[in-house]
Amino acid sequence: MKKYSEEIEGYIFVGNTPTGGDLSELKNVKYQIGELTLDIHGKAIDKSHMLPLFVAKENYDEYDRIMMAQLRAIRNS
Repeated sequence: MKKYSEEIEGYIFVGNTPTGGDLSELKNVKYQIGELTLDIHGKAIDKSHMLPLFVAKENYDEYDRIMMAQLRAIRNS
């Protein structure tokens, strides 16, 4: 995987999130929203659609737990 150019020290890039999206499920997770969103080919995506999401390394396990719970809920519905 290509190194993400907007890397934030102490944080892990976990993916892109919709601009203005609801991140309330991450209330116990320290995160930051970046500025430059890239697609899988490294081309910029319009900021009005998506922004990069970074999670603090110390909160990654909690972030993963939340995301896996959401995935299980979708699969079971």
